[in-house]
This record gives sequence, structure tokens and C-alpha cells, in this order.
Amino acid sequence: HFDAHVKPILDKWVVPFYKETLLPIYSEKIVPFYKDKAVPAYQHYFPIIVATTKRTFEEIMYRTQHFLMIVRVKVTEAIESSCRATLQFIDEKDTDNRVPVSIKSIVAYIADNASRVLNYTLNVTLFAMVWLFRSSIRKSIHFIASKIIWLIMLPFRMVWFLCPLRFLFGKKKKRSKKKNKVINKQHKHATPLKKHERVKLEAKLKRANQQKKGPKKSK
Repeated sequence: HFDAHVKPILDKWVVPFYKETLLPIYSEKIVPFYKDKAVPAYQHYFPIIVATTKRTFEEIMYRTQHFLMIVRVKVTEAIESSCRATLQFIDEKDTDNRVPVSIKSIVAYIADNASRVLNYTLNVTLFAMVWLFRSSIRKSIHFIASKIIWLIMLPFRMVWFLCPLRFLFGKKKKRSKKKNKVINKQHKHATPLKKHERVKLEAKLKRANQQKKGPKKSK
């Protein structure tokens, strides 16, 4: 099929059009522009973008860690002071010893180990948040990974964008996508037959079959 139908069309129309029209434009216009403008711009600006992004990220991480450290110290001090104030309030007001000793010991333990209790609480909270929002986290990781891959593949995408073969293979994909969209729209807008319409259609089919068979011969 290829030698009989496709190859003559390629030799008569596609190959001459490629050699006479696309290849000269590619070699005379696109390749010099890519070498003189695109590649130097990419080589000049890409390291600057990477260095700036790295410095910004390091600065953000340093400030975030410093802020979290200050917040951690303040929260630990607040937990310890509130627990000790609670113990003092219990000792002053609980003259009848109605508060169980176990509660007093728990509050005293939290006051003496406020930093450790805060670590346990944050770990449990983090695990619960990751478990509850696991689907959103998975989507975010997928989105970030796709953007990183897109950035890595940017030079190859630029080469393909400037390649004349894109004009030959890109249109077929667009046409196939348009056909699929049209087919999907037809399936979406197609409505099922109602019950009385289906009964009428079945009756018409039965009558048509009986007419084809003809009247039964009497013995």
C-alpha cells in the first residue's frame, strides 16, 4: 500500500515542497536566527535565572527557618507557663482534692517537657494533614514535576518549534484531535430513544420482516 499509493504522493508533492520551500527557509532564516539569537540568549539568561532562583530560595528558607525557630521558642514558653499556672491554680483552689492525681501529673509532665510534647503534637498533626490532603499533595507534586520537566525540555521544544518537520507532522495530530472532539460531541448530544418511539420502531421492523417473508401458503 505504501509503495503503490503513499510513495508516489510523497515523491511528487511532499518531498519537492520540503526541498524547495521549507528547507531553504529553515537553513537561511530559522537556523541563523536560532544560532545567533536564541542560543546566546538562552546561554546568557538561563544561568542568571537559575542563580537568582537559587539565592531567592535560600533566602526564603533561611528566613522561614529563623521565623519558625522564634515561633517554636515562644510556643514552648507559653505551654510551660500555662501548665505551671494551671498547677498553681489547682493547688490554690482544689482544697478538697477533687482533681485526680493523674491529671496533675500529666499537666506537670507537659510543663517539664514542653518542647518534647510540642514535637509529638506537631508530628501527629503533620501526619494527619498529609493523610487528609494526600490527593491534593499528589496533584501538587505532579504539577511541580511536570513544570520542572517542561523547563528541562525547553531547549528541545525550541528546536522542534523551529524544525520544518513540525509543519508536516503537527497538522495530522491537530486534525485527529479535531475529529475526536467532533465524535465526542456527537456522542454527548445523541439522545436515547424514548419508550414509545422504541415500540414503534420495533413494530415497523416486524412488519418489514413479515413483508419480506410474504404470506404463508395454505396447505
